[in-house]
Amino acid sequence: AAPEKDSNKGNESWGISLSLFITYLTVMAAKCALPSTLAILSSTNSGLIHQSTKLSRDDVISRLLALSTLSIAAGKIFLGPVIDSLGGIKSLQITLLALVMCLGSIGIAQTCPTLSSLALYIIIVDFGFSSCWAACVKTIREYTEEKRWSKEIGRLAMAARLGNAISFAFFAWLLQWASSRTPANVVTSGVDTSWRWVYRASGAIQLIPLAMLTHFGRKGRDDLA
Repeated sequence: AAPEKDSNKGNESWGISLSLFITYLTVMAAKCALPSTLAILSSTNSGLIHQSTKLSRDDVISRLLALSTLSIAAGKIFLGPVIDSLGGIKSLQITLLALVMCLGSIGIAQTCPTLSSLALYIIIVDFGFSSCWAACVKTIREYTEEKRWSKEIGRLAMAARLGNAISFAFFAWLLQWASSRTPANVVTSGVDTSWRWVYRASGAIQLIPLAMLTHFGRKGRDDLA
């Protein structure tokens, strides 16, 4: 029974490692969605209603970028104790679910009709994103042997860089594809909603690591004992 138990531990540890790698690939897509669509969002052709009379569209976007940075900083400060309390897997599941909901909402005109609503969703996305690194490291400590920690953290760093490169390349292609499928009546109206596909896609792919973490994280860290 002992060899079988060791084999199960190894399979679960491998599953967790792969889940965390995929997690960081996909959350980087969530982070790259805004810069990939920034030029369109600042345009009047984006279809987003600009309600402010005191601020221009560019001013709103500039403030959004500043607030999103502050949101990441705040998340790193305040979410640490939450991660320690809930554990790595549960924290990641909550974060990924929030990303699915927020990014998916941005991708739908009815739930994100204005620049202000976009800003709110992006701030929430960045707040959640800020917890991912700490939650992944927490999961590594909970589910893998100490001798593997450095290697697993190195894989996370590699996933982050790969996620950046893949996301920007994929979103550029997706914008071209979505633009080519825009109905003629929308094109003549001067409204470009192709950017919403970037958020739909970046939200949908969060379901992959969410499912993987749920599957491989069923057993507690005590299984390694």
